[in-house]
Amino acid sequence: MPEITILIENNYCTTLKNIIPTVKKSLYAIIYIAYPHLKRSHDDVKLILDEIIHATHKGIDVKILFNSIETKNLVSRANKISFDYLRKEGVLVKTTEKGRNTHSKLFLIDDNTTITGSHNLSNTSLHQSREISILIKDEKTNQELKEYFLKNFYEAKN
Repeated sequence: MPEITILIENNYCTTLKNIIPTVKKSLYAIIYIAYPHLKRSHDDVKLILDEIIHATHKGIDVKILFNSIETKNLVSRANKISFDYLRKEGVLVKTTEKGRNTHSKLFLIDDNTTITGSHNLSNTSLHQSREISILIKDEKTNQELKEYFLKNFYEAKN
């Protein structure tokens, strides 16, 4: 039976910052928006992106799929910053095609942990909005979503 933890508001940010350093094998994510303030060392979105970079440098299989960065809206501009920041550090990142958006927010950690819900990687979402996500510890759920992720990732643009 799956073990489910509800992540309300700030618990999501704390959970991500604590769980990413414990990844042993793989970290896959679908990100609708990641909006870091790269010049602020204490920025939580930047800290999460830095943990993703650190996982890559440790040899973890990291794959990140962003929503399209081809338009001129805020989501695309924010994602372009994050995309470039991660790619420069060796993280394997891709984007959806223009007109084929993803609104998913998904982290797949190793073979048994899934985090999904309404949280975006933005300071508004992490600290101001009323957001709810769930952490699911279950191999079957993780495997089904990993198949979905990999299908979309390999169809995505470099």
